[in-house]
Amino acid sequence: MRKGFTLIELLVVIAIIAILAAILFPVFARAREKARQASCVSNCKQIMLAVLMYAEDYDGLTPIGTSYWYAPGGGGSAGRTDPQGWWQLLDPYMKNQQILICPSGAATASLGTPWGTFNVSYCANMCYEQFGFLKMDELSQPAKYAWMWDANRQWESYWYSQYDTTIPGTSYRPWFDASFRHNDQCNMGFLDGHAKSITEGGMMSATQQGALAFNPSIHD
Repeated sequence: MRKGFTLIELLVVIAIIAILAAILFPVFARAREKARQASCVSNCKQIMLAVLMYAEDYDGLTPIGTSYWYAPGGGGSAGRTDPQGWWQLLDPYMKNQQILICPSGAATASLGTPWGTFNVSYCANMCYEQFGFLKMDELSQPAKYAWMWDANRQWESYWYSQYDTTIPGTSYRPWFDASFRHNDQCNMGFLDGHAKSITEGGMMSATQQGALAFNPSIHD
């Protein structure tokens, strides 16, 4: 009467389990990242709603503290220095600093900034400050203008000329410093308040086609 597995049978069972694990673990990892991505999109949307509330209170202007040029020690213009970073200015409207931390970027969320060290997983587009304090009601298509996205530093810009057809071009392009940490996708927040995920290729393509814009002084 047989009382147990033979060594060969046991090895076969172990091999089958190992094969199934190798197949299923990546699926589970992608599913977990998808959940984190959804949470991050929610963060971006909440941040953008805070931006819109800020703009309501400041005559349609988006927050300052988005440009390295006006940061302490950044050079500035006529001695001007922003007293706070954009995430600090939005704090009264967010009421929850946790939304500044991407679930997939928590390990690298602490950023050393000119205003100190803060837990921030996102950057703001500094074009709105750097190129002239354009007001929200001056944008004809706010839904195409990205204001913030997943990144590993607190600001980013898009130095673009209508005569510059080089894509990806220089290191100032947003996809160079954006973080595509959600299954090769980056979450972005837009000036109509919506947020979405996009791949690096999708970001480049949408920019070339005019469906995604970063510098309102040129694209609007």
